[in-house]
Amino acid sequence: MTLFFLAIFVINGAISSYFARKTVSHLDPANVEVLKEVILLSRYLKSIESNLSSAAETGEIEFVKKTSQTERQFLSLIENLKAYDPGLSKEYDKVRAIFMEYIQAGKRLSQILLKEDFSNPEVAVNANMVKLLLPQLKKHMDSLEDAKYQEFLNLQQAMEEISREHVRTDVAITLMVIVFSIITAPIMVRSINKPLRELVRATKELGAGNLAARADVKTKDEIGVLAESFNSTAEQLNMAQQKLYETNEILKDANRQLKEADKHKTEFLASMSHELRTPLNAIINFSDQIIEDWEELKKDDEWNKDAKDMLERVLKSSRHLLSLINDLLDLAKIEAGMMKLELMDNDLGSIIADTMANVQPLAGAKGIFLERTIQPDLPPVACDERKIMQVILNLLSNAIKFTDSGGVHVKLFQKAGYKDGLVLEVRDSGIGIPADAVHYVFDRFRQVDGSDAKRYQGTGLGLNLVKEIVEMHGGAIEVESEVGKGSCFRVFLPYNGGRKEKPA
Repeated sequence: MTLFFLAIFVINGAISSYFARKTVSHLDPANVEVLKEVILLSRYLKSIESNLSSAAETGEIEFVKKTSQTERQFLSLIENLKAYDPGLSKEYDKVRAIFMEYIQAGKRLSQILLKEDFSNPEVAVNANMVKLLLPQLKKHMDSLEDAKYQEFLNLQQAMEEISREHVRTDVAITLMVIVFSIITAPIMVRSINKPLRELVRATKELGAGNLAARADVKTKDEIGVLAESFNSTAEQLNMAQQKLYETNEILKDANRQLKEADKHKTEFLASMSHELRTPLNAIINFSDQIIEDWEELKKDDEWNKDAKDMLERVLKSSRHLLSLINDLLDLAKIEAGMMKLELMDNDLGSIIADTMANVQPLAGAKGIFLERTIQPDLPPVACDERKIMQVILNLLSNAIKFTDSGGVHVKLFQKAGYKDGLVLEVRDSGIGIPADAVHYVFDRFRQVDGSDAKRYQGTGLGLNLVKEIVEMHGGAIEVESEVGKGSCFRVFLPYNGGRKEKPA
């Protein structure tokens, strides 16, 4: 009997080790990284497609340079994926080959269009190549994303099957031991009855799915050894189950992030399309009207006034469009690490006064007040004047947009609990922000949900850009808000502008 239990112990340990190795072999965190990089590869392709299109439309060489930079990132990522995921090396090589043909054709087409050589027969050739290759490239990349996502699903199924197989094996071994003991050791029934019942209980609980089940057996005989082996196996199984749970959580989180990112991207594209289309339509319509009515306007004594009014509307729409594009470009620079600050000692009070003068017409048009309180004798702050003015302008514009009555109050002061710099507050009496939305107001492409907020146009970029610029200065921003009473955005700007040493 001792030899039997010893053999069972060895076999059980070997099986436990086998399942442990089998479980660990499936837990490869690199799979998550591969999926993230495949998704990033698609983003690079979209960026290249956008830059090539912009280069062709605007004739600016800067977009071609951006294309070259993203091309290098794309190719570098391809090589990383081949190293991390050799099983799909041929697919990555195929994507790389199609991409090289596509990017070369796109660059050639952009170079020809930049030279305005529209009669060049190469225009049609390269344009057709771009149209032909881009769908192929997207199809291969979509196939890669689907393949990696399917691997995650297969991993989850495999882990669940390993867990079930391990439980079945443990139960089978334990039951075999019990049957053998009952048949061959009737004399020892009384001495082993209690620990055996305990072991049966724990086995049933484990078989029923209770991975925390343990056999409370204190004897030093074979049953005690078996119980110890059972507990060890149960512990390993519990650890494997925990790893499986953690992996599932990683997969769920990755899936949630993918869905959330896709949702935000879709909402942003819809919002940005509307924001860009509105001023463009105004520019086109007013320009057409001026051209169409030019001769009649000249005959009218009031034509100068009408023409000037329409041109002012065109100018206003153009400036709004330029502001949207500048926000997009600034965010792109920050994300690419290309945004540089020109730090100089500046009087924040003067910057606030100049910015408020610029937005005073907006407040006047809505019939709301715009006032400021500047603490006297404040020290200068090292900052990029243009960027900080952009921060203040975005906060003021946002406050005015969401305030229909009352007004906006700007305050600059030294706060007792903040010794490193100055505090800027922009407080309005607008519609406010719901409590469940405060935590994401600074997220890119996110806008507050709700019928009140939806009445106001916007892209969801302004506050994110404010946060990025403030943090580049080594500062921070926070918000307090209550629905129906207004919001207060509080900016903390250090004296040294984020530099390690405080300027003399």
